[in-house]
Amino acid sequence: MGQSVDKKPKQDRDLHTLYEHNLCPFCERARLTLRAMDVDFRLIQTDLKIKAKWHMDFNGGSVPILELTDGTLIEESRIIM
Repeated sequence: MGQSVDKKPKQDRDLHTLYEHNLCPFCERARLTLRAMDVDFRLIQTDLKIKAKWHMDFNGGSVPILELTDGTLIEESRIIM
């Protein structure tokens, strides 16, 4: 069931992807800003207790992360906003 915890979900070439945790206020800020700007995106919930290797390698396992359709990864809610 689901992907290995070490593999990043497949990139969506049609939609930006926001990796988040639903209880994180920084993720909420990024999510609300994207919606207010009418940006289409998909949400992927992350488990902050069991962090994927790619996630740890990228930024130590912090959220939010916005993955653009070209594969660029952006961290930090203020930058995403």
